[in-house]
Amino acid sequence: MRIDRYEKISKDKYRLFLDNGEVLDLYEDVILEDDLLYNKNIDSIKYDNINNDNVIAEFYHNCLSYIKSRLRSEKEIRNYLIKKKASDEQINKVVNKLKKNNIINDDYFCKCFIHDKLMFSMQGEYKIILELRNAGIDENIIQNNYDLFDKKIMREKINKLIEKYLKSDKKNNGFKLKNKIYTNLMNQGFSKDMILEILSSYEF
Repeated sequence: MRIDRYEKISKDKYRLFLDNGEVLDLYEDVILEDDLLYNKNIDSIKYDNINNDNVIAEFYHNCLSYIKSRLRSEKEIRNYLIKKKASDEQINKVVNKLKKNNIINDDYFCKCFIHDKLMFSMQGEYKIILELRNAGIDENIIQNNYDLFDKKIMREKINKLIEKYLKSDKKNNGFKLKNKIYTNLMNQGFSKDMILEILSSYEF
């Protein structure tokens, strides 16, 4: 088989017309990686390789679209590809390429995740850490970024939540109210010691 001509059909894809009447829609990176611009002859082995490479390229570009909405961890990418029915070999190749191009990076994901949760949520550090673990972030990466949990911000969150609970709960007071606030703050994932320290400064 031989490639007769090329036709661009989208930003990343070309249509290849073969001399036997067959048509192949291939990603641009597959065309470049398999040297199809200059070597236009395709034997049966190369034909199979091209198709396999194109399937991997399809998964890769799907992942790029999946990542556009927000950063993804390696585990999230792997789970996404499993749902797309990719094989283990295909998943590994796609993940390796994404990591090589620094499109997925669990350390960077961890840093951004902690920053966003600190800025835009009322969650405490332990709840944030639990979500990182659920996203598949390695424990060593989490520990290496533990200093990002700014104690000042945590104290501000706890104080805001206490003030909110004090204003909204008109039924309880004294020890009962204090215990209820303590339980809610623990459920939000804040440090027990910090909660008790700050609660001690309030009168119930």
